[in-house]
Amino acid sequence: DGKSTSSNFITQFNTVLDRLSIKYSGTPIFVILPFNGAKRSEITTCVNSRSNVYLIDTVKWGVDTTDGVHPNQAGGITAGNKTADYITSILGKNYFI
Repeated sequence: DGKSTSSNFITQFNTVLDRLSIKYSGTPIFVILPFNGAKRSEITTCVNSRSNVYLIDTVKWGVDTTDGVHPNQAGGITAGNKTADYITSILGKNYFI
């Protein structure tokens, strides 16, 4: 997807979000921005036009990666904790009980 044109990416990403929204109707969907910021504008455009879809911005997370994109073990723990914190801030702790 990194080599995809902006227009093609938006079309395809919207298709994925449409399918998820239909299959899991009523379920909140969380989209995590890539740690390297790739396709930030396109992803933001797709998510901002939807309800019940939330964008998780990772830009200030400081996640350690193996290659600038994929978290290493420590980065995975950081990303997991920050993702859980964000989801809980939106849905509340009681959502998971």
